Amino acid sequence: MKKLLYILFFILPLIGSTQNYGGKAFYLVDSLDLDALPKSDIQLIDSCLKVYHNAKNDTGKINALSNLIEPMMHEDWSKYQFYQHNLIEAALKTSPSKKELKTLQKSLAGSINNIGYYYQDQGKVKDALTYFEKSLKLHEQIKDKEGVAGSLNNIGTVYQGQGQIEDALDYLLKSLKLNEEIGNKNGAAFSIHNIANIYNAQGKINEALDYFLKSLKLNEEINDKNGIANSYNSIGFIYLKQGKINKAIDFQSRSLKIFEEIGNLEGAAFTLVNIGDVYLKQGQTKKAQKSCERSLTIAKEIGFPRLAKRASHRLSFIYDKQGNSDKAFEMYKLFIQMRDS
Repeated sequence: MKKLLYILFFILPLIGSTQNYGGKAFYLVDSLDLDALPKSDIQLIDSCLKVYHNAKNDTGKINALSNLIEPMMHEDWSKYQFYQHNLIEAALKTSPSKKELKTLQKSLAGSINNIGYYYQDQGKVKDALTYFEKSLKLHEQIKDKEGVAGSLNNIGTVYQGQGQIEDALDYLLKSLKLNEEIGNKNGAAFSIHNIANIYNAQGKINEALDYFLKSLKLNEEINDKNGIANSYNSIGFIYLKQGKINKAIDFQSRSLKIFEEIGNLEGAAFTLVNIGDVYLKQGQTKKAQKSCERSLTIAKEIGFPRLAKRASHRLSFIYDKQGNSDKAFEMYKLFIQMRDS
């Protein structure tokens, strides 16, 4: 299931304006600026598209695109998602066998879900909800319980973002119950984590911590390193709220180490700002500056304006505190640019 990604367009002035568009015959989509992509994405795209072009049937092509879309960091994952969606719909019109039909329907439900993520990231909440509900309906039709649980979770996060807490909890608890019924610990950990986020937003810190710890335990049981790192991050954030500085920096540092080990640059950049917040709480502005500058560097590298917004906001405050008004103003302008994007 696709994670949330962020738009590169508004960060291009920070990292250069060179444009080297890939040929559509191989890259399939228009306006794929190879110079704007992280090296890891270019390697991923090239390897997956070689498989795509060598595939002997639509199923092989669809699977190759799924392997590209899921881990891709740059916002152009959405181009491939829409391309794959159209390919799946075309394949469904070719009178596939019963077995192929179910496989294609499952792929279609997944593509619809990812398009929901895309619209959610664009701030188009109604469109996001529409696609998540379509995905839910299709998962129910093909009796894919894991997919149903995932769709319930995603709908819950939309309601959470809209402040409809009762609806959000209702969907998240349904998702959790179904994940537990089918023994999907990964999905259960994800639902529990989102429930913890709601408690945190409500100021119910102790309840939030309990749920984050439950999520951590499940992630450790299945050795989901990305999940473990996310749990560490959130637990550290709660400890910071509680004023337990040493525990906060310990858990945030554990989170950063894992994110770096598994190559999750988005997670690393996010955690670095959180570590900067801990240092600010301690009055260690130099360490906070270094941490937030590392975060901003990563945000520029991978093209994540929301991460750049967080890092530049903290750096504006830090530079101002240090008496460096020019740098503070520079970071504030960047923060405004990222915020308005």
